[in-house]
Amino acid sequence: MLEDQNTRPTHQPQADGAEPVRLRLAVAQTEQREDPTDPELLRASGAQLRELITRAHTAGARLVQCPEGALSFPHKRVMSSIPDEVGPAEWSRVDWAAYADELAAVARRAGELGIWVALPAAHRLSDGHRPHNSMYVIDDHGRVHTRYDERFMSETKINFMYTPGTGPVTFEVDGLRVGCALGIEAVHPQSFTDYEQLGVDLVMFSTTGRETPSPLPTPFYRNLDVYSGVNGIWISMASTMPGNSAVFGPDVREPVQIAEQSGTALLVTDVEARTGSTPWLHRLRTGVYDAKQQTEDTRSLQRTSF
Repeated sequence: MLEDQNTRPTHQPQADGAEPVRLRLAVAQTEQREDPTDPELLRASGAQLRELITRAHTAGARLVQCPEGALSFPHKRVMSSIPDEVGPAEWSRVDWAAYADELAAVARRAGELGIWVALPAAHRLSDGHRPHNSMYVIDDHGRVHTRYDERFMSETKINFMYTPGTGPVTFEVDGLRVGCALGIEAVHPQSFTDYEQLGVDLVMFSTTGRETPSPLPTPFYRNLDVYSGVNGIWISMASTMPGNSAVFGPDVREPVQIAEQSGTALLVTDVEARTGSTPWLHRLRTGVYDAKQQTEDTRSLQRTSF
């Protein structure tokens, strides 16, 4: 089992010298279990999550982010209705009673400790519709505060497994506005520009799979680092894979990363509210160019001469 990592990233001080509003965030690394039809696996994941939440609370965190598939990441072949092939998922095989019990137990632990928890899980729909791939946001009273549903999915997810979500979701903790992203949304810039326009301070991105920064950066890690700087927001990545979890900051020279070792782990660090006036990118998106354009100047309109 990994030791918890408590770090404070290097940040730029405010021009007026005032201390920025901070939120202590815990990003969890968990084991990945892929069969939600097995109640013993679900219970093992639930116990592991509750232990990590307790450790996060001990480390002073106010919000703990869990990876996609922290309770169970249903494997496409385990769920397939076609033997030995990838096909439409047979969700009726899931032990939904055990699943619900573990979700409720995690929420109770959050309420007992007074800590917010972002917990990705499948969210059942009615009338036989495929579930959402979701992130539940549980508040510090143990209540489901809101839920984000993955919007931009892989072909396997959208064709065989899940119902896509419809829009971004934000919530606030201790003065910071937080957004949610899941799965492969790190390859969709809109997932993050949407949140920049909504004025978030932090986007939590939870995923599975191996996306490590070395020896060569892979798309998720590289993209999140760029999105953080361009949009002026913090981005955290939680994963089930060793060494994959990290926190990217707009003014941070190097992302804070969990060491590449097996087992459960926590990265505990402070993220900050956006400071100063409206970020420059937002200002440029709100019509600053319009009044300065020359829409009737023939020298501007003519594009086929020097």
